[in-house]
Amino acid sequence: MSNKIALVVGGSSGVGAAFVEKLLKNGYEKIYIADRVKPETEQPKIEFIRLNLVSDKVEDLGKLSDIDTLFITAGIGRLDYFGTNSITEIENSFKVNTLSVIKLIRAFWDKIHSEEDFLCGVMSSIAGHVSSPLYAVYSASKAAVSRFVESLNAELQGEGFKNRILDVSPGNIKGTRFHGGENDLSLLEGLVSDIFEKLNKKD
Repeated sequence: MSNKIALVVGGSSGVGAAFVEKLLKNGYEKIYIADRVKPETEQPKIEFIRLNLVSDKVEDLGKLSDIDTLFITAGIGRLDYFGTNSITEIENSFKVNTLSVIKLIRAFWDKIHSEEDFLCGVMSSIAGHVSSPLYAVYSASKAAVSRFVESLNAELQGEGFKNRILDVSPGNIKGTRFHGGENDLSLLEGLVSDIFEKLNKKD
Protein backbone atom coordinates (compact mmCIF):
# COMPACT_ATOMS: atom_id res chain seq x y z
CA MET A 1 0.00 0.00 0.00
CA SER A 2 3.02 2.32 -0.26
CA ASN A 3 2.42 5.72 -1.87
CA LYS A 4 -1.35 5.40 -1.45
CA ILE A 5 -3.14 8.68 -0.71
CA ALA A 6 -6.73 8.96 0.52
CA LEU A 7 -9.42 11.55 1.09
CA VAL A 8 -11.91 10.69 3.85
CA VAL A 9 -14.85 13.07 4.02
CA GLY A 10 -16.20 12.98 7.56
CA GLY A 11 -13.01 11.38 8.84
CA SER A 12 -12.78 13.11 12.22
CA SER A 13 -15.13 10.78 14.09
CA GLY A 14 -17.17 7.60 13.90
CA VAL A 15 -16.78 5.29 10.91
CA GLY A 16 -14.67 7.89 9.12
CA ALA A 17 -12.12 8.06 11.94
CA ALA A 18 -12.02 4.27 12.25
CA PHE A 19 -11.47 4.02 8.49
CA VAL A 20 -8.59 6.51 8.69
CA GLU A 21 -6.97 4.31 11.36
CA LYS A 22 -7.40 1.30 9.08
CA LEU A 23 -5.73 3.12 6.18
CA LEU A 24 -2.81 4.15 8.37
CA LYS A 25 -2.32 0.57 9.56
CA ASN A 26 -2.28 -0.53 5.93
CA GLY A 27 0.55 1.79 5.03
CA TYR A 28 -1.15 4.76 3.40
CA GLU A 29 1.39 7.50 2.83
CA LYS A 30 -1.02 10.41 3.34
CA ILE A 31 -4.66 10.93 4.30
CA TYR A 32 -6.67 14.09 3.83
CA ILE A 33 -9.53 14.44 6.32
CA ALA A 34 -12.29 16.83 5.29
CA ASP A 35 -14.68 17.58 8.14
CA ARG A 36 -16.25 20.37 10.21
CA VAL A 37 -14.00 19.66 13.20
CA LYS A 38 -10.41 18.53 13.54
CA PRO A 39 -9.71 14.90 14.41
CA GLU A 40 -8.86 14.27 18.05
CA THR A 41 -5.41 12.93 17.21
CA GLU A 42 -2.88 14.55 14.90
CA GLN A 43 -0.02 12.93 13.07
CA PRO A 44 2.29 13.77 10.14
CA LYS A 45 0.45 11.57 7.63
CA ILE A 46 -2.86 13.39 8.17
CA GLU A 47 -3.78 16.73 6.64
CA PHE A 48 -7.00 18.34 7.88
CA ILE A 49 -9.28 20.34 5.60
CA ARG A 50 -12.10 22.20 7.30
CA LEU A 51 -15.33 21.56 5.38
CA ASN A 52 -19.00 22.31 5.98
CA LEU A 53 -21.08 20.18 3.63
CA VAL A 54 -24.06 22.52 4.00
CA SER A 55 -22.38 25.77 3.00
CA ASP A 56 -18.96 25.08 1.43
CA LYS A 57 -18.17 24.19 -2.18
CA VAL A 58 -17.42 20.50 -1.71
CA GLU A 59 -16.47 20.14 -5.37
CA ASP A 60 -13.33 22.17 -4.67
CA LEU A 61 -11.89 19.00 -3.11
CA GLY A 62 -11.48 17.80 -6.68
CA LYS A 63 -8.28 19.85 -6.73
CA LEU A 64 -6.66 17.06 -4.70
CA SER A 65 -5.30 15.42 -7.81
CA ASP A 66 -2.93 13.08 -5.95
CA ILE A 67 -5.51 10.86 -4.24
CA ASP A 68 -6.32 7.32 -5.31
CA THR A 69 -8.86 6.50 -2.57
CA LEU A 70 -12.05 8.39 -1.73
CA PHE A 71 -14.35 7.46 1.14
CA ILE A 72 -17.39 9.59 2.00
CA THR A 73 -18.82 8.96 5.46
CA ALA A 74 -20.37 12.28 6.48
CA GLY A 75 -24.10 12.31 7.09
CA ILE A 76 -26.86 13.80 9.21
CA GLY A 77 -30.25 12.56 10.29
CA ARG A 78 -32.88 12.88 12.99
CA LEU A 79 -35.27 10.16 14.11
CA ASP A 80 -38.67 11.88 14.38
CA TYR A 81 -42.05 12.34 12.75
CA PHE A 82 -41.94 14.04 9.35
CA GLY A 83 -44.07 16.95 10.56
CA THR A 84 -41.39 17.96 13.04
CA ASN A 85 -38.83 18.59 10.28
CA SER A 86 -38.45 22.21 9.24
CA ILE A 87 -37.86 23.07 5.59
CA THR A 88 -34.29 24.05 6.48
CA GLU A 89 -33.67 20.65 8.12
CA ILE A 90 -35.01 18.88 5.04
CA GLU A 91 -32.85 20.95 2.71
CA ASN A 92 -29.75 20.41 4.84
CA SER A 93 -30.33 16.66 4.99
CA PHE A 94 -30.26 16.47 1.21
CA LYS A 95 -27.31 18.87 0.96
CA VAL A 96 -25.20 16.71 3.27
CA ASN A 97 -26.46 13.19 2.57
CA THR A 98 -27.15 13.44 -1.15
CA LEU A 99 -25.94 16.52 -3.02
CA SER A 100 -22.50 16.56 -1.40
CA VAL A 101 -21.98 12.92 -2.42
CA ILE A 102 -23.03 13.59 -6.01
CA LYS A 103 -20.80 16.66 -6.22
CA LEU A 104 -17.81 14.81 -4.77
CA ILE A 105 -18.24 11.87 -7.13
CA ARG A 106 -18.50 14.31 -10.03
CA ALA A 107 -15.35 16.11 -8.86
CA PHE A 108 -13.40 12.83 -8.99
CA TRP A 109 -15.29 11.22 -11.86
CA ASP A 110 -12.36 11.38 -14.25
CA LYS A 111 -10.37 9.24 -11.80
CA ILE A 112 -13.21 6.74 -11.30
CA HIS A 113 -14.09 6.69 -14.99
CA SER A 114 -10.61 5.59 -16.07
CA GLU A 115 -8.30 2.61 -16.51
CA GLU A 116 -6.29 3.56 -13.41
CA ASP A 117 -7.16 1.93 -10.07
CA PHE A 118 -9.25 4.25 -7.91
CA LEU A 119 -10.96 3.08 -4.72
CA CYS A 120 -14.23 4.81 -3.88
CA GLY A 121 -16.80 4.15 -1.18
CA VAL A 122 -19.89 5.95 0.08
CA MET A 123 -21.46 5.48 3.50
CA SER A 124 -25.18 5.13 2.85
CA SER A 125 -27.68 3.34 5.11
CA ILE A 126 -30.07 0.42 5.24
CA ALA A 127 -32.68 3.16 5.60
CA GLY A 128 -32.11 3.91 1.92
CA HIS A 129 -33.31 0.40 1.05
CA VAL A 130 -36.02 -0.31 3.62
CA SER A 131 -38.96 1.95 4.52
CA SER A 132 -39.28 2.82 8.19
CA PRO A 133 -41.46 5.21 10.18
CA LEU A 134 -39.75 8.31 11.60
CA TYR A 135 -37.02 8.14 8.94
CA ALA A 136 -38.82 9.68 5.96
CA VAL A 137 -36.37 12.48 5.14
CA TYR A 138 -33.25 10.54 6.08
CA SER A 139 -34.41 7.48 4.14
CA ALA A 140 -35.20 9.55 1.06
CA SER A 141 -31.79 11.21 1.07
CA LYS A 142 -29.98 7.89 1.47
CA ALA A 143 -32.17 6.08 -1.09
CA ALA A 144 -31.16 8.70 -3.65
CA VAL A 145 -27.48 8.00 -2.93
CA SER A 146 -27.93 4.23 -3.25
CA ARG A 147 -29.74 4.53 -6.59
CA PHE A 148 -27.13 7.03 -7.78
CA VAL A 149 -24.26 4.68 -6.95
CA GLU A 150 -26.06 1.68 -8.45
CA SER A 151 -26.66 3.58 -11.69
CA LEU A 152 -23.06 4.77 -11.94
CA ASN A 153 -21.75 1.25 -11.40
CA ALA A 154 -24.00 0.03 -14.22
CA GLU A 155 -22.63 2.83 -16.37
CA LEU A 156 -19.03 1.93 -15.55
CA GLN A 157 -19.65 -1.73 -16.25
CA GLY A 158 -21.40 -0.95 -19.53
CA GLU A 159 -18.45 1.12 -20.70
CA GLY A 160 -15.94 -1.57 -19.72
CA PHE A 161 -14.24 0.25 -16.84
CA LYS A 162 -13.10 -1.82 -13.86
CA ASN A 163 -13.53 0.76 -11.08
CA ARG A 164 -16.69 0.60 -8.99
CA ILE A 165 -18.21 2.68 -6.18
CA LEU A 166 -18.94 0.75 -2.98
CA ASP A 167 -22.29 1.53 -1.36
CA VAL A 168 -21.95 0.78 2.35
CA SER A 169 -25.47 0.41 3.77
CA PRO A 170 -25.32 -0.78 7.39
CA GLY A 171 -28.11 -0.82 9.93
CA ASN A 172 -27.75 0.51 13.47
CA ILE A 173 -24.06 1.05 14.32
CA LYS A 174 -22.62 1.28 17.80
CA GLY A 175 -19.51 3.37 18.32
CA THR A 176 -20.56 6.58 16.53
CA ARG A 177 -22.16 9.86 17.58
CA PHE A 178 -25.13 9.29 15.28
CA HIS A 179 -28.42 9.71 17.15
CA GLY A 180 -26.62 10.83 20.30
CA GLY A 181 -24.23 7.90 20.61
CA GLU A 182 -20.60 8.00 21.72
CA ASN A 183 -17.45 7.51 19.69
CA ASP A 184 -15.81 4.12 20.32
CA LEU A 185 -13.62 3.17 17.37
CA SER A 186 -12.96 -0.28 18.82
CA LEU A 187 -16.60 -1.17 18.11
CA LEU A 188 -16.13 -0.23 14.45
CA GLU A 189 -13.06 -2.33 13.66
CA GLY A 190 -15.05 -5.20 12.16
CA LEU A 191 -17.11 -2.92 9.95
CA VAL A 192 -14.16 -0.92 8.60
CA SER A 193 -12.15 -4.10 7.97
CA ASP A 194 -15.05 -5.41 5.90
CA ILE A 195 -15.30 -2.10 4.02
CA PHE A 196 -11.56 -2.06 3.33
CA GLU A 197 -11.63 -5.64 2.07
CA LYS A 198 -14.55 -4.97 -0.27
CA LEU A 199 -12.96 -1.77 -1.60
CA ASN A 200 -9.82 -3.68 -2.51
CA LYS A 201 -11.56 -6.75 -3.89
CA LYS A 202 -10.77 -7.39 -7.53
CA ASP A 203 -13.23 -9.55 -9.44
